[in-house]
Order: sequence, then structure tokens, then C-alpha cells
Amino acid sequence: MMKINGGLAIVISFILLACSVNERKQLYLDKIDSLQTVFDSAESHYLLVDTARVAQSIDSINSRLALLMARDTVWSDTLKIYAFIQKSLRSLADDHRKITEEMSYTEQQLVTLKKDIRKDRLPEELMEKYYHAEQEALGELMQKMWFNQQRIDYQLQTFEYLDQHVERIIDRHM
Repeated sequence: MMKINGGLAIVISFILLACSVNERKQLYLDKIDSLQTVFDSAESHYLLVDTARVAQSIDSINSRLALLMARDTVWSDTLKIYAFIQKSLRSLADDHRKITEEMSYTEQQLVTLKKDIRKDRLPEELMEKYYHAEQEALGELMQKMWFNQQRIDYQLQTFEYLDQHVERIIDRHM
């Protein structure tokens, strides 16, 4: 009878250990799903940035600067600001491209981490380590996304205001 109870105790121990491991895996999978949900929300919001409007603004600045530079004008301060906005918009468009690449990379990292956890490729210490690394990376990425989006919105507003001024100059003097 003792051998049966001892054997039963070992089997029960293995079952409980397996359950607790599965619970731990599920905990990390749930945490990663939560990160994924936050990322998906931030991504959908960030992708609302109107990159076509940025490109159109840059093209408009290019054509108007060429027109104004062809004439000897006294509006050099306006032209300097206009050229600065052009440079800023180009930089922001490049940053946007880099951020969207980083977003794709982050998405893939989260998918890979979940897959590795499901396939028991990671011990618990690495699950914890990689989860926190992804959490931190996602936080940094979201800050970049927010900051770049705010800068794009501001530069587009500035462009629209200044563009009206430049358009009036062109209409009056050209």
C-alpha cells in the first residue's frame, strides 16, 4: 500500500507541477496578449498620420520656393521659414518610415515570443526577461510614435498657415 501511495504522490506531484508550468506559461501569454493589444491600438492610431499630406506639402513647398527664388524678392525670412518647414517635413517623413519599420519588428518579436513560450522553448527566467525587454521596447516605441505624430501635426499646421501667406505673396507679386 505504501508503494502505491508513494507512486500516486509522485504522479500527483508531476501533474501539479505540469499545471503550475502551464499556468505560468498562460500568465506570460496573457501578458504578451495585453502588450499586443496596447501595441495594436497605438499602431492603428499612429498609422492615421497622413503621409500623403506630408508629401503634398513638401511638393508644394518645392514648387513655390522655386517660383519665389526665381524672382528677386524681399521675403527672405518667409522663405527661410518655408525652407525650414520643408526640411522638417522631410525629416519627419523619414522618421515615420523608420518607426513603421520598428513597428513591424516589434510585432514580429511579440509573435515569436508567444510562439517560443507555447512550444516550451524558453525557461521561465527567459520568459520573464524577454517579456520585460519587449515591454520596455514597446514603451520606447510608443513614445517615438507619439512624439513623431505630434511633430508631424504641428509642422503641417505651421505649413498650412505659412502656405496661405506665401500664396498671397505669389498672387500679389507674380
